[in-house]
Amino acid sequence: MNKRMTIIKVVLSLCGLVFLLQASAWGQTGQKSPDEFFREGMANYNKGDYEQAIQVLEEALKENPEEARILFYLGYAYYKHGDFEDARAAFEEAYRLRPDYTPIPKIPEVTPQAGG
Repeated sequence: MNKRMTIIKVVLSLCGLVFLLQASAWGQTGQKSPDEFFREGMANYNKGDYEQAIQVLEEALKENPEEARILFYLGYAYYKHGDFEDARAAFEEAYRLRPDYTPIPKIPEVTPQAGG
């Protein structure tokens, strides 16, 4: 019985060690979470670097495609960059996902026309 408990303890210790090593390796890959992409995208937007904001917010959207706030701010970045069709599409998708989140901005170039 004692030998069996020793084996179980060793196996559990090894499993814990493997878990810690994997977690550490993931953190060192440089991968960003969707929130980190969002914060970086917003920082670029606030600096006026709309092209970089679009790239980063699109990455955030790949990781979390159902996140209305990413789509909403991506819409504004597209708008500021002059991409009105993409802005409209982003705003419409944000509104579809979360009608209570925020109304579609009343910007003539991107406000959807009545009936579609």
